[in-house]
Amino acid sequence: SLIKLVKPSTPQNGIKLSQSDRIEGRLKKICGEINSKRKKLRGRANEEFMQNVKNITIFQDEIVKPAEVEEQVNEKSEKVELLSKENESLKTRCNDLWTEIVKLQESERKTDTILNNKEKEYNTVLDENRELRDYIERSGCLVEVKNTGKEITEVGKGQQDRKLKELKSSVERSPWFAKTFGLILDAATFTDKGGSSYSLAYSSPSGGKSFKDLPEQEKSKTKDILYIVDKFCIGETTYHELTMTATGAALPRSHLIKQCKESLNALTHIERTPGDAEGAQHNFYETLCMEIQKHCKENGVDIPAKYKIKVSGDGARMTRLTGFIVISFSVLNEGKAALSSKENHVVAVIKGKESYEILQSSCSNIFKDINKIVENGFVKLEDDQVPVEMFVGGDYKFLLLLLGMKGAVSDYACIWCKINKMLRSNMTLADIRRCCLKLQFSCERPPVLNIPLENVVLDELHLMLRITDMLIGNLVTEAIERDKKDNINKAPCDRQPFHLNNLVETICGCGVSFSVWEKPNADGRGSGVYDFTSLMGTDKKILLEKLPSKLYTVTSPETSATVIKIWQDFNHVYTDYIQKPALTENEIDTYFDKAKSWVTLFLSLGGVLQGYGKANITPYIHAMVYHVPHFMRIHQGIRNFSGQGVEKLNDDCRRIHLQKSNKWDATRDVFLVEERLRHLSDQQRTPRQYKKTATDYWSNGIRESRSKRPRLCTQAENDEDDYSHLTQEDLRSRLKDLGVKTRSS
Repeated sequence: SLIKLVKPSTPQNGIKLSQSDRIEGRLKKICGEINSKRKKLRGRANEEFMQNVKNITIFQDEIVKPAEVEEQVNEKSEKVELLSKENESLKTRCNDLWTEIVKLQESERKTDTILNNKEKEYNTVLDENRELRDYIERSGCLVEVKNTGKEITEVGKGQQDRKLKELKSSVERSPWFAKTFGLILDAATFTDKGGSSYSLAYSSPSGGKSFKDLPEQEKSKTKDILYIVDKFCIGETTYHELTMTATGAALPRSHLIKQCKESLNALTHIERTPGDAEGAQHNFYETLCMEIQKHCKENGVDIPAKYKIKVSGDGARMTRLTGFIVISFSVLNEGKAALSSKENHVVAVIKGKESYEILQSSCSNIFKDINKIVENGFVKLEDDQVPVEMFVGGDYKFLLLLLGMKGAVSDYACIWCKINKMLRSNMTLADIRRCCLKLQFSCERPPVLNIPLENVVLDELHLMLRITDMLIGNLVTEAIERDKKDNINKAPCDRQPFHLNNLVETICGCGVSFSVWEKPNADGRGSGVYDFTSLMGTDKKILLEKLPSKLYTVTSPETSATVIKIWQDFNHVYTDYIQKPALTENEIDTYFDKAKSWVTLFLSLGGVLQGYGKANITPYIHAMVYHVPHFMRIHQGIRNFSGQGVEKLNDDCRRIHLQKSNKWDATRDVFLVEERLRHLSDQQRTPRQYKKTATDYWSNGIRESRSKRPRLCTQAENDEDDYSHLTQEDLRSRLKDLGVKTRSS
């Protein structure tokens, strides 16, 4: 109110106004009149008018009396005194309560310590029980053998033979303790309810021949053949027909190969993955210990140093309807050997779509073992504690799933920093270069692994694949737009994709098979959306090397130089820095400057061509500039974290699934073949040393020799000219060259 505005201007010991509607109305009226007059005056007249004083009349009942003020002060003083006494009593009570809280907290800490110790003891007992149970299963002692179908007298002859064969296998493994007495099971006889007897013979009949009765030399020969059969996915029927020929008479019989296969399968302990998805797995902890022990033995290491283990995963499509999730690990201490498929050890194969729910449920045992190793920092190898550091690698989708984050198109899709996707193109943000690790932003689920983000390393292979996909797509889009612009004033029958065909021919001229097609709609007509061949990693490396020099005739003359430099600079950054095993501090700084300059060059075409805008700065490009240098410093390069071995492993699993599995238990079949190859790794032939004399043969010579070979698919040249697509001006020019006169001439 206006009275409250007047009160501060009264003297300290002056009068005190009470709230009055009359004074309020009077002040409003006077203020309104003064304001209206002030607006009409200017300059000095306005200043003199504002210095005038206006007097108003105050009645006696509108002034607060001193007696009333004194009475109010006395009442407030009594209340303050009462509150002070209550405050003192509350302070005393708070001190007592705080003392009790401290005692309760101390008691709670002691209780938590006792509870944690009991929980650790309980988990230790559970782990020991699980190890004992697994040991019993692997040792061959069947915990439970039960017939779930009809009795043997209730089925026919064929089913009786099948049940007897199953019983024979179970009985052979059941009396495992007999071997401790030096006894071998020779035969077992059973009698049914009707008095009929059934004999199960375990020794080879006279004149018979089985794999376990072969001499060691013959066994080694059989294992050599089995290794080749499994490595190249040769079917049992194919091998049987081969042995039936005159040339294959010297090969081991097919039943010996089958028995050898079954004996190796018996050494493999495969578990079912938890959850609803179909899958098979190994015990991660035991498999890791076995591989570390093998590495120590091969390298002659008595006291193992710190081991770096990379856990990888990828979703691989086996068929049009079937997909596998393959979880594996590799020992980074082996260097370049970790880039091969045989050094990536499979620990789980899950049938299903690559999703957070399937990974969380089906890989729970594996993730539990990994988190335990991360917490302890070591694994127990006999009496030694081997230090182990865990890493995670894979494509960007797999890393996002493990960390419980949203997809790569979300607002905060970067794993290692908190930048928004609209700011990824800002190459001057200082806080990004410091690689601040994130704690939230786009995290919708809890991460399944407790591995530090510094050990979650980007895959350099997928970085190259995704960026080159975008660059190729930009070339295709530019060619299509140029064709549309050239054909806009032409009749539909005269429209030709000249620039697109030129681009396809140029890419194919680099030695890469490539094509572009228009996706059809549901009615079979063109949709206007184009797609192109998905190239392999080796093909894309060839394009990075050879295509830039041929882009002058493919791209628009106005932007040709910039597009070519984008391709050349990315090839330089990827080949000379990202793929380099170890870099110095100066080289890492140089890499950062070159990568940042490449992004700036890429964005310079944003307003000219499609596909070069700020929205096209993907998480891979952002990580290449601001996070890869950090990984290079702390991990001495990122070449060892490449997904090359994982992709080769996916190809092996796909080949096994298509050629060696009957699809009934596909994940288990993949495991069995991989384990047999691991057991038979000593049977692998050592290739002879290859001395490269012609250094340019594999890059240029072989392509030139292949291009000179005649191909049946090459179209025969038509000697007759085709005039159906010539315009009237072209026809007149052609007739004029031939000496034919027309009316117009």
